[in-house]
Order: sequence, then C-alpha cells, then structure tokens
Amino acid sequence: MMWFMITILLACSITSALAKCSNPGTHGDLPNPPSIMETLEVGDLVIPMDSKQDIDGIFNLHTYGFIVHLLWGDVNASWVIKACKIGVDANDIDGVQVHKILPEDSSSMVETLDFSNGAIVVPQESAAAAMEVYNAFIEKGADPPVVYSVQVQLAAPVEVEVRHKFVDKPKIGILGDSKIHATVFDDAGLVEGIHYHALGTDAELIIDPKNCFTLVSNSHDTLTIAPERASAVRTFTRDGGNFFAQDSAAVTYEANALNQGVRFLFSASECMSDKMCSPIKKGEKMSTGEISQPDLALAQFNQTIGFDYAQGGRWNSGDSSFAQGNYDPSKAYLELSDGTNFKAMAGTIIDYSPSRQTGGMVFYLAGRSYDQCGNSINGARMLLNAALIPSYKRDSSCNLPTDPNPTTRTLNIRSRKSGNIRKKADPPTETIHIRSRKSGKSGKKKSCLLNSRG
Repeated sequence: MMWFMITILLACSITSALAKCSNPGTHGDLPNPPSIMETLEVGDLVIPMDSKQDIDGIFNLHTYGFIVHLLWGDVNASWVIKACKIGVDANDIDGVQVHKILPEDSSSMVETLDFSNGAIVVPQESAAAAMEVYNAFIEKGADPPVVYSVQVQLAAPVEVEVRHKFVDKPKIGILGDSKIHATVFDDAGLVEGIHYHALGTDAELIIDPKNCFTLVSNSHDTLTIAPERASAVRTFTRDGGNFFAQDSAAVTYEANALNQGVRFLFSASECMSDKMCSPIKKGEKMSTGEISQPDLALAQFNQTIGFDYAQGGRWNSGDSSFAQGNYDPSKAYLELSDGTNFKAMAGTIIDYSPSRQTGGMVFYLAGRSYDQCGNSINGARMLLNAALIPSYKRDSSCNLPTDPNPTTRTLNIRSRKSGNIRKKADPPTETIHIRSRKSGKSGKKKSCLLNSRG
C-alpha cells in the first residue's frame, strides 16, 4: 500500500512545489498527483528504469522486485518522472554525476548520466538499509539490478521532479485465473502470499480497507463465474484502489459493472440496461501505436523498442472511433493508439473524488499475454508499473510487516544465470519462487520465461 503525502514531502528538502517544465505544474498523469521538486544530495541512490538495467538487450524485471522488496523493507524511495516531457524516453534526470555501486563498485569512475523511463531515488539516509535489502535479494539468485550513487556536483545542484513518494507497500490481489499475472510478478521477484495474492473469485476481500490491497488485477476473464466481481472491483476502485484488466476482462468488467448507474471509464448510457453491451469494441490488428501522455506513470518503459503481445487473445485492440463520445478524454486516455485502434487505456474511475490526488485508477491492456522477448516485455512492464502506482490512503491499521523471519521459509530465485529452481519445501516452510532469465538448466541462455508458471 502506498499513498502520496504532501506533508512528508515538505519535510524532505523540497525546493519548489512547481513542476520543472515549460508549463509548470502541468502533467498528464491522473488523477492529479502534484509534481514536487527535490534536490539530489550526495550519497542518494538512483535506480535506473531505462536501458541501463538491460541484460543482453532485455530489461531486467528483477529491478521491480528490488523496488517492492525495498518498500516492504521500510526503505524510503521516490519515483522521479518529469512532467511535460516530450516522448516516453525523454530524460527524467539530466546530467547528474554518479558512480555505479551495484552490482559491482566502480567508485573510481565518476560518470555524468541522464536517466529516463521514471528513475527511482533512495535518499542517502536510507542507502545503508537499501544495500541490506539488495544483498538479501541477490544472495538468493536474483539478477542484480544496477544502482548508482550520486557524487559531488561540480555545477549547479540537480533538481528532480518527484511524481510519487512511496510511503507504504504495494499489495496486489489477482482475481480469476491468476497464472498470467502471477507469472509476471514471479518473474519480477515478487512473493506470492506477501506482495501478491491469488484471490480466485473472492472479490469481497479487496473491499475491506483493512486488507490493505492497493491494486487488483484480472486477465482474460469473461466473468461467467461470479460476475458480481465487477461491482466489488468498482467499489474498491472508487474507494481509492487501482484496477488493471487485461484482454477480455477489460470488456466484460465495463459490461457488467452496473453500480450506481455508472461504469469504470465509460458512460455509454445506451448500454446501461444491457449487461452484455460494452463500449469497448474489438478493433483491427495494428502496429505498435503511440503513447499520447508520455509522463503517465503507467507508460514508463522503453517505447523505442515498440510494443506487442506474445499472444493475442479475445481483445487484441480497441476501436477508437467506437469508444469516442463514451468517455471523458480529460480523465481517461486511449494509449498505444494508431488513431484508429488502441491497445491500452488509462483513466480515473467515473465519479472519483476530485480531492484525492492518488488512487481510483483503471488500466486496460489488450492481448492475452506478454513475455520477456523483444518488445513484448513492455506489456509486463505496464502491469508492474501499475503495481507501483500509489492507491489512495488505505485503512490506518494497514501497517504491513516487513518480510517474515528468513529462518521460517525458503527463498527460491531463478536467475538468468541459472534457471534451476529447487522444489517446494514441505509445510510449514514457505517457499518463494523468483525466476531469473540468464540461463536454463542446460546452461544455455533462456530469455523468455513469462507465462510459463507451473
């Protein structure tokens, strides 16, 4: 669970509350999280989210796992995304002097680097705790993420634009068949039963704020079983949680959620009396499409490599013209669009409280599955970005524990260096699987592990 706390940010050496761009304070992200300027300090850690994390040209998904483990380890961190940037791959941090400290220390070589795709910054006072989490993470076989340390600035101080200050821990509930999304979370190093939970059709669990869920996801689901889930998910999202639906689930949730006379992102009044009527119409096969709002937190990935799914599905794109007029373009965006069709959508749920600056987000993604091959990895990154996006403040009792005592469980991580995974330990020992992509059992490089959960 995470939420954005202005009071905490004001106590963290904030120099300005204005976004640093040609139109200060303005960005396309929703609902309306304010960008706050902070100055990088010597000793701050920068976790890149761009090609600096690539292994053999493929982004290291364990970077996300490391971030989630940091948050569950009570390590302070901020998500830096520059407002008004032109192009998804435009810089979020310009010209900062750093040296790489992880996975190997190169303190003798100071570099001036730019960072894009939404960098994560850990303040200097939390650096030691972050190193402890990092060491525990990679000791179990995770692919080591790259981490830099900020050095003495020879020129003017470097200001960065904080979109989200992480305060609490992400907790994800997967509805329906959990395999597709659980595999993405597994391959990023998230832990089932701690960071994410397979809920089946038990959507009532997400409504109770004391259960502390921040994101609910559902993939490839026609809602033939327990269609009332749509109403429960809508309640969860309207109360400040975030929701990620993929493939046919995007269509069927909009079609089934008749709650207080409205839907998730579409108004479509002519559909209100027909539960199977949906304003999301299947589009035609399309190329990559473009991101219209490059500073969306959801869209922080390497757009230059393109975007495609590993497997199509029942909803492989949406018809843009059919959707027009049925949603508020100031509160929702058709993304990865070629003007005629779109592959993704992001928006604030209808009738969400305008006073809330986080939460209430609905994300739709076409395509049944995404893997770590080529540009398909960007679909997995969309889901993982959604997992990091803060929800609105959960119940005050949501003081989530850090990782359980390591002596009570076994942490299994499959890395791209060695694909071997130990068998699950017998109860009561808890087994955690974290995959890696470096090689399979034969020692040959195994670069595509997503959607192979079993």
